[in-house]
Amino acid sequence: NERIDASEVMLAYIVLGVSLLLIGRCSCLYTPLSLGEQQRITIQLQQKQNDLKSIYYAVTSLNAIGKEPAFADHYCNTVFQLFNSKLIVDIFQVSEIAKILKCKNVPLIAISELLNEDSDSVAYSRAIVSMVNLGYPVTSETIQKFVKIGKENDSPANAAILFYAASVLPKSDVLNPIVSMVEDVLAQADEVNNEYLQFEGGLALTSQIVRGIISLGDRQGKSLMKVDQINKFANYFLNRKYVYLLKDIHHLTSALSSLSNNKHQVPLVVSVFNTDVISKENPLLKVRVTNLLDVSLNNVQVNVNSFVTSDERIIFDNQVFVKSPEKDDYIIVEGEVARGYFPANSFYVDVGSTNPSRGMYKCNVQVNIGDQKQYIVKDTYVIKVKVVSKIAVEDVFIEIGEKDQASKKHESQLVYPNKLSSVLEADYHQTLVIKFNLKEISSGQSVVVHQAFVRLVHELTGQEIFFVSEPDSADNYKFTLDVGATAKDSFNNLSGKYKMSLIVGDSTVQVPISWSIGEIVLNFAGQPKKSKRQERIVTPKPVIEHMFRVPETRPPAIVSSAFTVLALSPFLVMFAMWYKVGANLSNFQLSIPALLFHVGLAGVFALYYMFWLQLNMFQTLKGLAIVGGLTFLGGNRMLANIAASKYRT
Repeated sequence: NERIDASEVMLAYIVLGVSLLLIGRCSCLYTPLSLGEQQRITIQLQQKQNDLKSIYYAVTSLNAIGKEPAFADHYCNTVFQLFNSKLIVDIFQVSEIAKILKCKNVPLIAISELLNEDSDSVAYSRAIVSMVNLGYPVTSETIQKFVKIGKENDSPANAAILFYAASVLPKSDVLNPIVSMVEDVLAQADEVNNEYLQFEGGLALTSQIVRGIISLGDRQGKSLMKVDQINKFANYFLNRKYVYLLKDIHHLTSALSSLSNNKHQVPLVVSVFNTDVISKENPLLKVRVTNLLDVSLNNVQVNVNSFVTSDERIIFDNQVFVKSPEKDDYIIVEGEVARGYFPANSFYVDVGSTNPSRGMYKCNVQVNIGDQKQYIVKDTYVIKVKVVSKIAVEDVFIEIGEKDQASKKHESQLVYPNKLSSVLEADYHQTLVIKFNLKEISSGQSVVVHQAFVRLVHELTGQEIFFVSEPDSADNYKFTLDVGATAKDSFNNLSGKYKMSLIVGDSTVQVPISWSIGEIVLNFAGQPKKSKRQERIVTPKPVIEHMFRVPETRPPAIVSSAFTVLALSPFLVMFAMWYKVGANLSNFQLSIPALLFHVGLAGVFALYYMFWLQLNMFQTLKGLAIVGGLTFLGGNRMLANIAASKYRT
């Protein structure tokens, strides 16, 4: 048997839990932005915003998911005070807000006057959208200039706003150059794992481009994207639906709204309702057919093409999902004041009636929408399903015997969930053997699980030791503990009473088992070794004594005095030479520049002296910059005065 410590067991449980979550939710990329998730977003968006950009994000996001802003009147009065009438981006945001909230008393804004020869395509696009939103006429000259500048740059960042601006203008051949850019722009999208499409600018740019193309397609009366592209963009947005910043919420909800409410290309989602776990108590698999904003379609037909195992073995096929009565299935949304109940419009198929065994399955679903041509339907929707059942522990035997297995000192038989009636005891000459079988309650068949542990916990210290129990070829589990062989590595020779438990778990076991079997006293030959932590707690660390270097012997005083005289000798020689040549102070000018120069010179020497004693280089340089500058100015002026006096004489 393999022994593992407590940290490894916890890691195993974490990995198993994450794996089960991923298995159970593997279709999460194809689940819509649910009503519950929209409620979470709504609560955040309904908070009062105070700046123009935040108001714009909040209002447009609420409009995308069909909600009314709580502070609509306040926003209408506030945005016209916050915006800058000289900035087109501010005008664009105000016009969008005013259009959605139907604001009254909108001030006149001279939008066309902000456009000139230096305006780029983004400025023209925002100006056109703003004029249309506010009901201003857009001249043909403005449209022609917009198309001329726009077609010169087909970068995704530039094209995003171009498509949106073109979508608010009437259909015209003049806009054909903008429409023809769609294919080239889509070709620049990055494909990830053959499942997603996105642009390099991330969620914001991808959302703007998709919204612009869809709106332009509605205006032109045709689809401008391929079905495969629409589905991959939809997968990308649904994969990014867990956002919290106002800006990201705006781009996410706006994109999902465009994909869900356009006239030609609306992707459909088939998602599990309530749970994808099938059991005896819950034999029905329920699904919903919705758009990306979780609006359900009830006038469709849903069929099971095939219900297969993980190795593609067919359990049943060609069955029709039955529409569930509305009184049975509701979606509950928790509000701030009360709960909301919404009909789920779900469909169900009875999986339990086919008696599938425990395991993972795939349900291949087909949707028939009739003559509703605006919807995009995949050939097959794959839904992951897990069938679980309850298991029982049977035929449990606990034996204690000598290592040579010649005799059994003790043997007990247990029935789950009873405990041992007495405390077992084993020493380092003996072995502990636990035998058991795991059987499915419904069928009585022996089963093998992912995890079967025997846990031993020391009564006093709480030390936990886990051992893995493995099945044999007949699926019978047997755990053998050699007390002496595992004493040092597993138990650290810590004798005493241990509590025994059997832990059984599996992804397809409906109720995991944690069974307290009883108690056992283990006696080891060696002495337990203290851990490093115990040693640190009990024994203080030794005191560290530092040995500083002994100072070197100084030279005699006569040597240092002689060195000082030698260091000062150049000054003595200088004064002697001055005396010999007859130097005097008769030409010294008592003026401000002369005093400033000599005082500054003395200050420089003083700085050098202080640098030697206590100043660092940076402090010295700062002082030298000030003192040196004054010294330079004073010296320059003093020399100029001396030269001028010599010239006059």
